[in-house]
Amino acid sequence: MVEVKGRVCAQIKALPADPQHSSRGPFEGDLSTYGNIDLGGDICEAGCFNRSVAEQGSHRPLLWQHRQDDPIGSFDVVSTEGSLRIKGEFNLDTEHGRAGYSLLKHGDIDGLSIGYNARDYSYDRDGVRHLLDVDLMEGSLVTFPMNPQARAEAKSRRHARMSRFAKCAFLTKMSDEERAQALAELDQMDGEDDEGAPVDPEPSRDAPAQDPPEPPEKEEPQGTPDEPPAQPESTDTEQSESEVAKVFREVGQALIELRNLMEA
Repeated sequence: MVEVKGRVCAQIKALPADPQHSSRGPFEGDLSTYGNIDLGGDICEAGCFNRSVAEQGSHRPLLWQHRQDDPIGSFDVVSTEGSLRIKGEFNLDTEHGRAGYSLLKHGDIDGLSIGYNARDYSYDRDGVRHLLDVDLMEGSLVTFPMNPQARAEAKSRRHARMSRFAKCAFLTKMSDEERAQALAELDQMDGEDDEGAPVDPEPSRDAPAQDPPEPPEKEEPQGTPDEPPAQPESTDTEQSESEVAKVFREVGQALIELRNLMEA
């Protein structure tokens, strides 16, 4: 699933059109900045776009409001130092391309947003996701970057859940590296739950019924009738079993915490 991240970009501006290319509307600006948190609880770290640009090239489509079936132009990444700097052109032969260029020239819209797939990331103590390596898929001219539409609302809910997860008692006892890994796994499982788990198929009606297993035979106590059964000697096994029981209790408590947070 392509995620979105946006910001109000005061630096974006429309450039004068070239009379020899009347169907193109040039513009330039910052598609993304580093270190600022968006409404979905993500932060782009410096260098997170470098691999994607190096491997996939600098050219990307420009979309209208993140609609994949509504391209309105294209752009090239000109720099990833300090910000994701781009320079591109609206296609004025498209309806929304003309509208976007006009709105930008008159200052009615100044928002840019990116569509991306996260490849590598980590979580901090507050449950904020730091994007370390992403695939840059597209850029969009949007009315409200990261506005409360369906995908943005889903990301905001995810951020709220991850923030609550980060405060769980069992997670606060972990090291930073262990906590980040645990939060990443929880985020992945939470996303899988949102997409819907597969339903187990019903058992075949024609399958023969299986008889229940017979109970095991009761063992007779050892020794003569006059002697009490021999008691096993105390070993380290009892201590090991006690430690295992303690671990299970802690895991059970952690699961209860997670269930309560998910139901909140």
